[in-house]
Amino acid sequence: MLGSHKPQTNILSVKNRQHNRTRLVLPHDELPAEEPRCEQPVEAPDNKTLPASPKLIHSKPLHVVGFTSLLSRYRRRPAVKCDCGRQLESPGLRFEGIKHLLMIVLFLGSLRLLWIDSQIKGIRYAFRKAGFQSKDMKYCILLLAMNLVYLPIALIVERIAATSCNPNKQESKLSQCRCKMVTAVHILNASTCLIGSSLFCYQFIWNPLIGTICESNTIITFFKLTSYCLTNTALRENHHLGTSGPEYYGSVRYPNNLTARNAVYFWFAPTLIYQPVYPRTERIRWQVFWSLVGETLVGLIFIWMLSLKLAAPILNDTMIHYETGSLQLVDDFIKLCAVNITIWLLGFFVIFQSVLNLLAEITRFADRDFYRDWWNAGCLGTYWRDWNKPISNFLRRHVYYPLRSRKVGNLAASIIVFFISAVFHELLVGVATKNFNGVAFFSMMAQVPLIKLTEPLEKIRGPGTTIGNCIFWLSILLGQPTGLIIYYVSWSLKHK
Repeated sequence: MLGSHKPQTNILSVKNRQHNRTRLVLPHDELPAEEPRCEQPVEAPDNKTLPASPKLIHSKPLHVVGFTSLLSRYRRRPAVKCDCGRQLESPGLRFEGIKHLLMIVLFLGSLRLLWIDSQIKGIRYAFRKAGFQSKDMKYCILLLAMNLVYLPIALIVERIAATSCNPNKQESKLSQCRCKMVTAVHILNASTCLIGSSLFCYQFIWNPLIGTICESNTIITFFKLTSYCLTNTALRENHHLGTSGPEYYGSVRYPNNLTARNAVYFWFAPTLIYQPVYPRTERIRWQVFWSLVGETLVGLIFIWMLSLKLAAPILNDTMIHYETGSLQLVDDFIKLCAVNITIWLLGFFVIFQSVLNLLAEITRFADRDFYRDWWNAGCLGTYWRDWNKPISNFLRRHVYYPLRSRKVGNLAASIIVFFISAVFHELLVGVATKNFNGVAFFSMMAQVPLIKLTEPLEKIRGPGTTIGNCIFWLSILLGQPTGLIIYYVSWSLKHK
């Protein structure tokens, strides 16, 4: 088993009254067959309690208990608590009916678009390709393969570093020099991944959609390399000081975690936070796996249909009206708002519900807290904390908490976090569209004052306040189409 260190035990337990002892697996009639169960009963650490050394924050375990995604269809029973008292499920939340209704509406809308195209231009035209060039697809596959090279480099470098850390010897200048060299090689490896892959994507991949996929993979790879380096550096420091590190890691402590099996598991696990050990489910539920595969494929088809048949024509009309200076641009903008929010919500469901849960199922990753109920956000701060938990966890773990432990103020640390996020947003959109106009960067930086303006509403009127939630949705409805039009016009003018 990848990343395991000892015989595992299930944390869902019930009393066996006949023998008066604890039995570790719930009876079949008390637990749904598809219910994920976590393997390790441990007390989750409080992330707000910071270690004395800022560097040790990077090694603090984050994923320690199993958690089911909010929109998963197997959230049917009330909350179940593990032996340590941690709640694994949220009680009684079911959204299957809304999900089914939206899928039916999307299916009927897509069917209507196909029917109109087939009547006007023939059935073959209705199923034409989405404009992807074969060379773009080849370069995309090549870039995804290139990004896999950086993992073994990081592992080899860390193995070399482990041999120079002996807690029984006094630290020497040679040892300090080796540690600095290891850090420099890690930085070079991660920087080469980010800069080299971004330049390759910018230079050779023309289609913005494929470019977005490739650049997203590059940024994810960079984040994973960064977490792998920072966490192992902190664990190495623990090892050098003669301490054992977090108890949660058990026998898989530094340097026992430096194996290809452990690194590969982290590479494909749906998290950006490296830990030697993760909470694991008991088995792969193949029925759920194939259901998630179907959800992903159907969702991608819907996104393709809506983008090709609705969004693309509106953007083309926008370009014509922009060149002629027509007031019809206002109508184009309103129509694009409705289409954009539909595609965006569908994209959120496909990525954070279907794809990440698919990876979690095949890797038996138990902590599936990929998002919270961000749609009820009463202020923009709540939205940014809840809608993309993998990125939020990464920035808190490796940026925000280390800054706070160094006595940096809350506002200053938040600004630094949003600055880093703004840089990567601009990099993602700029590389994909071949335009670095700063719209994505300044849009992200503008979130800091907007959060400060909407926070009092949530404090005064409580979480999910109507006014704050309406402000949040208006910012999404109006802000995203504006940025989309600006980048599309810039991309069209550049490739005209």
